[in-house]
Amino acid sequence: MRNLVLTTWILLLLSCLSASEEIRGLEARGPAPELADKMMLFGQFVGDWECDVVLIQRDGSKVNGSCEWHFGWTLQGRAVQDVWIAHYRNAGPSAPDSTYGTTVRWYDPEAATWQILWINPRQSRFHTFRARQAGTEIVLDGTDTPQPHRWIFSEITPQSFRWRSEDSSDGGRTWTIGQEMSVRRVQNAAIAHDPESDQRAIRRLEQEWLDNEEDPGTLERILADDFVHPVAAGLLLTKQEHIDWSVKHPRANYRRARFEKLDVRLFGDTAIATGIVENTDPAGGNKRRGIFTDVFAFREGRWRAVNAQENAIIPTK
Repeated sequence: MRNLVLTTWILLLLSCLSASEEIRGLEARGPAPELADKMMLFGQFVGDWECDVVLIQRDGSKVNGSCEWHFGWTLQGRAVQDVWIAHYRNAGPSAPDSTYGTTVRWYDPEAATWQILWINPRQSRFHTFRARQAGTEIVLDGTDTPQPHRWIFSEITPQSFRWRSEDSSDGGRTWTIGQEMSVRRVQNAAIAHDPESDQRAIRRLEQEWLDNEEDPGTLERILADDFVHPVAAGLLLTKQEHIDWSVKHPRANYRRARFEKLDVRLFGDTAIATGIVENTDPAGGNKRRGIFTDVFAFREGRWRAVNAQENAIIPTK
């Protein structure tokens, strides 16, 4: 019954995909904010890749090929979906000359795991997996066959990674590699942006930052690894230095902060947020105001802050 229901769902999905080259509401600009940390396990792959493929036959012979692999955010940023297209140069009668499929990956908060669905309509196949982090690798454990099988992402860097599929005929004691890929990121000259969506994304990040400015998890997610914060003492704080300082010097619980003004300007993959923050006591008194400029960069499918500067506004008489 489980496979019958899943097969029906797949057929419905494929019928929807064939209706239009672009599906309204499918694509997302980035991860859902409440799941952003979890989503980056696969969100780190968002973008375009090229790869060399080796398909290993049961007799040990190898079929070489190439592929293109495209990852993107979908379904309100709650899923990472890809399209994988492979072409084999020396395929024989028992091997396909090409493969065209898609994988949908979503994080399940209730089960605290990743659910994975791979669909290969050309060969009328599909597989389901659950994914987990295993040291520096990402392991996808198959859930749809009697004998264990798994897919593994390894040697992961921002610009490259390796991938392999493995099967076991003895309950997981030994494994045989069935396919391997060496994958390299393709650098796009430009990425199309939706100004309204990007404006909302930056404003949302700014609000999260203001509401959780001493929370290390929030700061880790919002700040880029090369984030720099120039301060009046003549120092250039790194990301970690900024987080450490913020945690040690939280805003007093009785103080309230809000944006008096917030403007966002977009320049392709760069966004500049400028504004004024008002800080008061619960009754709205003892007002303090600060003016700031934050710079964000759009990388690997999401916006992250790369620079922040602020100054206290001195009341004028």
